[in-house]
Amino acid sequence: MSKYSLCAAGCVASCLSLGFSRSALALGVALALAAGTAHAQQATPEDIGETVELETVQVTGVRGSVMRAQEIKQDAAQILDSVTAQDIGALPDRSVTETLKRISGVTITGFLARDDTDHFSAEGSGVMIRGLTFVRGELNGRDVFSANGGRGLSFEEVPAELMAGVDVYKNPSAEIIEGGLGGTVNLRTRMPFDEAGRKIAGSVDYNYGDHARKGKPSASFLFSDRWQTGVGEIGFLANVSYSELATRSDGIQVQPFMRRGLQPEPWTPDSSGEEKIDMLLGDTGLDAVFVPGGANWRQTDFDRKRQGLAFALQWRPNDDTEVYTQFLTSRYKMAWREHFMEFGGASEADNADGKTNTVLPAPGTRFVYDANGRFVSGSLRAGHYPWHDIYVNSDFGIQFISGHRYNVSNSDTTDWSAGFRHFITDKLVVRGDFQYVTSKNDNMDFSVHASTLLEGVHLDLSGKYPSLTVDEQFATEKSNYFWRSAMDHIADNEGNERAGRVDFEYTFDNGDWLRFVRFGARLADRSYTSMSTRWNWRPVSDSWRAINNPERGNVAWLDQYFPGDSELYSLGDFFRGDINVPTRLWFPTARMVNIDYAAGTLSPLANEVEPGTGWSPIAYAPENINRQNERTQAAYGIVYFENNQALGVPVDGNVGVRVVKTSVRTSGGGQMPDLSTWGENVSDEVKAKFAGQFFSTDTASSYTDVLPSLNLRFRFGEGLQWRVAASKAIARPEFRLMQAWLPLSVDVSSACTSAIELGTRTEPCGLEDLTDFEGSAGNPALKPMRATQYDTALEWYFGPANMLYTTLFYKDVKDYFATTVGYETWGGDEYAITRTNNLDEGRIRGFEVGYSQFFDFLPGWLSGFGVQANYTYVDSTGGTNAVVDPYETDVRAAPVELPLEGLSKRSYNLVGIYEKDKVSFRLAYNWRSRYLLTSSDVITRLPTWNEDFGQLDGSFFYNLTNNIQIGLQVNNITNTVTKLTTGPRLYPTDGYLDTTVYNRAWFMNDRRYSAVLRASW
Repeated sequence: MSKYSLCAAGCVASCLSLGFSRSALALGVALALAAGTAHAQQATPEDIGETVELETVQVTGVRGSVMRAQEIKQDAAQILDSVTAQDIGALPDRSVTETLKRISGVTITGFLARDDTDHFSAEGSGVMIRGLTFVRGELNGRDVFSANGGRGLSFEEVPAELMAGVDVYKNPSAEIIEGGLGGTVNLRTRMPFDEAGRKIAGSVDYNYGDHARKGKPSASFLFSDRWQTGVGEIGFLANVSYSELATRSDGIQVQPFMRRGLQPEPWTPDSSGEEKIDMLLGDTGLDAVFVPGGANWRQTDFDRKRQGLAFALQWRPNDDTEVYTQFLTSRYKMAWREHFMEFGGASEADNADGKTNTVLPAPGTRFVYDANGRFVSGSLRAGHYPWHDIYVNSDFGIQFISGHRYNVSNSDTTDWSAGFRHFITDKLVVRGDFQYVTSKNDNMDFSVHASTLLEGVHLDLSGKYPSLTVDEQFATEKSNYFWRSAMDHIADNEGNERAGRVDFEYTFDNGDWLRFVRFGARLADRSYTSMSTRWNWRPVSDSWRAINNPERGNVAWLDQYFPGDSELYSLGDFFRGDINVPTRLWFPTARMVNIDYAAGTLSPLANEVEPGTGWSPIAYAPENINRQNERTQAAYGIVYFENNQALGVPVDGNVGVRVVKTSVRTSGGGQMPDLSTWGENVSDEVKAKFAGQFFSTDTASSYTDVLPSLNLRFRFGEGLQWRVAASKAIARPEFRLMQAWLPLSVDVSSACTSAIELGTRTEPCGLEDLTDFEGSAGNPALKPMRATQYDTALEWYFGPANMLYTTLFYKDVKDYFATTVGYETWGGDEYAITRTNNLDEGRIRGFEVGYSQFFDFLPGWLSGFGVQANYTYVDSTGGTNAVVDPYETDVRAAPVELPLEGLSKRSYNLVGIYEKDKVSFRLAYNWRSRYLLTSSDVITRLPTWNEDFGQLDGSFFYNLTNNIQIGLQVNNITNTVTKLTTGPRLYPTDGYLDTTVYNRAWFMNDRRYSAVLRASW
């Protein structure tokens, strides 16, 4: 018997049947040896000495993919779920992220970032497994990541057309690379030895968004072949993909509600505070009412381009040795353009902190409240603002900002690997794998804002959606708008990793328990450099920021300044006509949101009167740079065992341990406050101590983790098996949380400066007059979150594509990451420093239930029907988000406890399938229950919730021939609206907690249609 046959019989087939070994080379070898097969019989030590015939399954299409995914799950050494593409380019969804949400226990969010709830995502983001965001990404069993400040992979950036399948590991074994506390997602690409010979395949499609009213193309092509040569067998594969997408999102938001009536008004130049309170309370008999600041609405157009290229080469010079190399690169560009109208009397952050919401009823009107004093409807005006005087015939309207924003980001990720497998003896095999992965990400975000005072504003929240009407004649007059401000942000991130691993596997002779043992080591060096600026909001003109235009209020009116750079823009079929808001308004043009053009127009205007105080393009400063280097040294050992008689039923499994040392070096610095600009108002002693001096905050740290694991499987026959798994896992902190830069700030007491201005104090302010010692930074000393986790699963496989399973899981997690305020001493002074720290413990528990079946027992055409369904329940205790607004130091003593972000208690998938003869049809519904999207939204600084959400997708395909298929795919058939709510809200001045959860936002996006043509030979 040849060593090649021995490997297939005794080792590699076992690796394949055990769920694709985490060794990248083992994966490649297993695929190579199983070329042309869709199922491998599980090998045992008793099989050694006789050849195992590999069963060939020719089923393709949806049924073939379901069968292959079920085989992987059934034969895996760990608890996992899988989605496969048996046909080339045929994952069930058009992005990896959308594919993942079909798996039990996996959920995704619909926003570009969870803490930015203003901006929807074109294809979903933020993959979570069992309510945890700490998900590790792999490519063919190797580490892979995106350079966006985190550690994981942005799965939406990966071309789905290049994938052969996606596996989700929920309780790992010792050979899997550490870091996936929530779970590990392995993306599998194809290898040339997957096929028995030459394979040529391709697909083209045209996708259309019915709300964006744009169509975009996509295409993929694969070539694979293998040859017998004079130096052994060689296989080569090339796979290329190109995909574009255009989609639109419409959103309307209600400004945060604020308690009014008990707290003093911020200023009352035109009437007394008592009168203002009476205007709000009227004859309600209430001590306080709750009033929103207004409403915002926005329309965002997305254009996404994704390109992928994969090469693979396999060489088997003899039965003992195989060498391979793989190369994959992915390029992703996302550009979105947004037109928005926002209430602009004060920033949303100011409104959220309960200090500047001054909305009042229009003269002669009263607000309508519900029984609890919550605003229902009313005509709005603002309190007296000085800049009202710049308008003619103004009747105290509401200031709105009309903004045009352009955001473009580019991501490039390249993974190159090479490896080998060599039989030292018939029983001992060595594998080596070497990898280089690099990822780059850059981002430019720029918006320009005009401002107007809208009159006749009436807000009604009594219906399904908010309604806001205004004086449209005033709103469409260009001369009523002025150039107000601009905001820019740039980022440029890069990450690299070099990794190598060596694995040995020894197969035992026939024994009662031991099958084989694996052991090995992995060394990885990873570097990360991030340059990311703050959000550079600066004024262009306003009543409090005058330019040289005294005849018209010293602001820059659109009809006077750059008149060709604004336009009367229509938001079109906003929310498909279901929401009543003004849609024809004046906005900056696309040319004005070109940052280079704005730098030559708006910036000189903004700085002509007070140089250096208006908007100018931002540049990188020392505090914007984050450099980190990380080395991980890991070693593992794992024993695979099996016995068919000792316990009365066949049992197999593995037990092992992984030991990993993590060493981190972080480069950074700090800066003392600079009070030298205060001139004669502060003493020389103050100027000397606080002169903006820099200091170093370079750090180095290391920690070691011991991660044992156990996986058991009891096979009762007739496809029934029971699994038990236990392990320890870690999730290292994201690099953005570990930034070392520490800028400090100090203020001078207003009592001192006021006394100097009034002439009651002659000496300058000294050290004793300084106040508000604060700072904000990352935490290079963060340790990983750690978890002890247990799973048990009962699985019944009662046919090639039929299964029923239930899984119970429990995770005990400690050292959650939480942003808090603590006190640190720098330069002899105590500062309140906002950092992320390891805090709290928590427990996550729940269960999953899944069912899949094709109804072959039905007669005739009915036998083509099938169904897939899964349901997940997740609950948590502890590990709460302790602070609503971590930047509001007044709330430190009175935290608001919230659940874990991203955790839905309930989620399910229901998929109906029909496949018979030439026809294939699929309807898939995905639903998840309400969850905390973020504990502190970047705009409102308030907790924001995503309410229950479900979406229906479908596809239809018809086989023209055995080689050619046409079809139609539809996303968001039901035109589902995403609804957000906000609350609770803590008022730090008196500790009052408003537990009401208010409606915050509604978002609507496209139905997407894709016409698809596939061919393969």
